[in-house]
Amino acid sequence: MTKVSKANMEQGKILWVDDEIASFKPHVMVLEGKGYHVTTASSGAEAIELMDGQPFDCILLDEHMPGQTGLDCLPIMHRKAPNVPIIMITKSEEDGVMEDAIGEAIADYLLKPVQPRQVLASLTRVLGRKRLIEGRSVETYRASFAALTEKIDTADSWDEWQAIYQEWIDWERRLEGSDAESMRPMLTYQKEEANRLFIRFYAKNYPQWITSQ
Repeated sequence: MTKVSKANMEQGKILWVDDEIASFKPHVMVLEGKGYHVTTASSGAEAIELMDGQPFDCILLDEHMPGQTGLDCLPIMHRKAPNVPIIMITKSEEDGVMEDAIGEAIADYLLKPVQPRQVLASLTRVLGRKRLIEGRSVETYRASFAALTEKIDTADSWDEWQAIYQEWIDWERRLEGSDAESMRPMLTYQKEEANRLFIRFYAKNYPQWITSQ
């Protein structure tokens, strides 16, 4: 069963996944009281389905669940939302388990039994780090805007246009996120201008390409 809190969303939207999620109701209430918006899921499959319907700022994921385990869900969740940090909650300190989890790039992990204050502390660290990275990405993009614009204005070969396209892909991935979305109109403007200039480049060179074949 899925439950969405009515708390405000100032602190972030959290997805908490655990097959015993009912036992964490007091924890959820504490998070709500601190301003988090919490959605709960009792299985990995349910959580993955929820990710298709709404964005989340962080995921709390139980490592040991029947069916799809937390480790099974990690790569799927990363593909769906590569910039959303995942905090794994586990009963095990076994080296192999945590090495597998860390290999899948979890942001943090907590050991059961977990206390509400531990969850809050982890969320504060992880979301603070996420926002710092997003902020740095925005500032870096602002600083790089002029350089990318110059590349677009002067591109005169197929290789140069391919490089520009790859740079767009990289920036779109890095700018995903609530804070960084403010820069998307600027990226969209650059793409529209680049599309116009690429069409001109293509029309200019197409006859030569056909002749050379």
